[in-house]
Amino acid sequence: MKINQQYIKNANMKRLYSVLKNNTDGSRASLARETGLSKTTVSSLIDELILKEFVADNGVAASGMVGRNPNHLSLTGDRHCVAAIYWEPECMQGTLVSLSGNVIQRQSLAVGDNSKYSKELYQLFQALVKKDRTSCQVIGLCIIMPAMIDKKNQRILSTILSLENDTNDTSVIENIRKEFGMLPIAFFNDTACLAYAEKLQARQEENTFAYVNLDQGIGAALFVDGKILGGASGTNTQFGHYSVDTNGIPCACGNRGCLEVMVGERALERLLMECGGSEALKVQDSLGYSDIGRAALSGDPAALGVIHYIADNLAAGLSNLISLFRPERIILGGSGRNLGIRFLEELIHTVKSHGFQRMVEEVQINYSALGEDACFTGAMEYYFDNCFRFTEDMEGRTFLG
Repeated sequence: MKINQQYIKNANMKRLYSVLKNNTDGSRASLARETGLSKTTVSSLIDELILKEFVADNGVAASGMVGRNPNHLSLTGDRHCVAAIYWEPECMQGTLVSLSGNVIQRQSLAVGDNSKYSKELYQLFQALVKKDRTSCQVIGLCIIMPAMIDKKNQRILSTILSLENDTNDTSVIENIRKEFGMLPIAFFNDTACLAYAEKLQARQEENTFAYVNLDQGIGAALFVDGKILGGASGTNTQFGHYSVDTNGIPCACGNRGCLEVMVGERALERLLMECGGSEALKVQDSLGYSDIGRAALSGDPAALGVIHYIADNLAAGLSNLISLFRPERIILGGSGRNLGIRFLEELIHTVKSHGFQRMVEEVQINYSALGEDACFTGAMEYYFDNCFRFTEDMEGRTFLG
């Protein structure tokens, strides 16, 4: 990356913004002390942030200090927002997320003919903006996908989305880019967004941890020394395609026995039948982890068998992940949290009986405590931290991961 004055200026503005975000007692003098920047530089940059309406000067504040009281500064977090759309196989969920982390608007749209996905995304975005009554300025759009996003070759790789109507992998990004004109757009992997929210909003104390997303697909994002490995592309780790059975079910990736096909949510119907079937769950149109979790809690033998199978296979994958990566904590998120406490207890017990004992015994495993909006708020935080620039014209920019 080329380092120039604009890059340095933007980095300093981001530092000032970050300090104000975590300090309600902000003034130009305190910002200079906190960042080590000169008072002249701080004053100049803050004036620019005020002009751009990212910061507000609230006038003179009370102070116990001798001399003239400083002006109090605060962020205008609800003045700007990021549009975040989670594109799933059957539905697109859209939100407007303010820079203060509040979801100020939401809208959903059922996915129709896949060849029209770019128009559907635009339709959903327009509905969000029209619905908003806060006059929040949209500074970018994040499209969150259960997919690997290849930054180098500008294309979408492995995904559970049905994109067979596209002539090639690059047309997905091109089609969407054309539909949205000059609006800045970022394409992010869903697991990475969830993991980023975990780091910032759940305030994970560990700098090295893994976030495992159990859903229709299975993904993982790794934080090393406080930074997410590979950014938000999802290409550096493909935990869902770790094979736990070389003679197992064929996977679309070309491998056999991948975690995704063995224990992902789409495998539940098969697993339930292999465990003898369940009268209680026979009437279900489609099975989810929540159905298995509830049935297991009621003592359903087949559901308990499924939980045992998932725990055993996932533990094999996690124990190897621990041996290679040695995280301090593993956080389980996605709809897999609905498997419940019984599953978590069995998984922890099974992991501790696998792999390098000293390592597996030291790792903490728990469910994510974040709510359903974590994917959207995580996308907003990642976009603002890693894509948005105070000092550059953002029009027409495209960011991949």
